[in-house]
Amino acid sequence: SGQNKPLFVRAAGPSGGPGGGGGGGGGNGYNDNGSKPEWLTLTFTVGAVMSSVAFSNGWRAMYTAAFLISTASSAAILFSLPRSRPPDTFACPFVPAVPMLGIACNGYMMGSLPLETWSAILSWLFVGLLFYFTYGIHHSELRHVPFDDARGGVVTAELAAQESTKGRIGPTKSDSNEDGTKSYGGLT
Repeated sequence: SGQNKPLFVRAAGPSGGPGGGGGGGGGNGYNDNGSKPEWLTLTFTVGAVMSSVAFSNGWRAMYTAAFLISTASSAAILFSLPRSRPPDTFACPFVPAVPMLGIACNGYMMGSLPLETWSAILSWLFVGLLFYFTYGIHHSELRHVPFDDARGGVVTAELAAQESTKGRIGPTKSDSNEDGTKSYGGLT
């Protein structure tokens, strides 16, 4: 009980010991953490922001305490989740402590904003989303920029969207021309 939890949890083997081929670790000795803590992270974030809003605006202590309890309980659950093997590229140190401290600090600053600022932020967010979904998404220049698909062919986002409705994306053997070039619905 007085020990620190390891940063990475070893998967239990077939005999219940660490390592081995069992425990969902795929033989690598690490737990393939299937938990997706999005809801806990969202609860922590909303609780941190609302705690600050309640404190900054003089709400009843009951509300502030309720938000603090939801923040603390989601933090405790996030700390108790098993950790998966870190990626081979950059990994945030001391997960989940560092991300949660960042969320808490930013949540405090956001919650300290006046309520008039929040109404302005939400209004402009609504205007921006309305503009994006009514105009921007349909007139994007990126829809016409070619990219490599998983099979090595070059397609555009617009063509990929058309092909995905047919149940496939990118070229197949039947899409190759006689000279070996790939054809995309009449485009080469």
